[in-house]
Amino acid sequence: MKIYSQPGNIVDLTAAAAISSGDGIKVGSIFGVALADIESGAVGSFGIEGVYDLPKRGDFAVSEGDKIDWDEGLGHCVPDGDATSDIAIGLAVEDAVSAA
Repeated sequence: MKIYSQPGNIVDLTAAAAISSGDGIKVGSIFGVALADIESGAVGSFGIEGVYDLPKRGDFAVSEGDKIDWDEGLGHCVPDGDATSDIAIGLAVEDAVSAA
């Protein structure tokens, strides 16, 4: 198929700042998880589909199936619709207590 470019679960994007492998990051309107360390201004691979263990803000519990957003400024998950939310990133696949 001439119009097919690549599978969409991993994409190459330009990092605006240095990023460590496993860090979540928003690039434009895309949220991804860095698959390797990426230098500022460099192109690197980001996972945009799949299940990832990401840090969350410690003042809320998560239930399986909850919608999860991302706070780019602090680099962690927040509840859906939170005032600090920058982008919706997916759904929780397991419960997590507020202290987790």
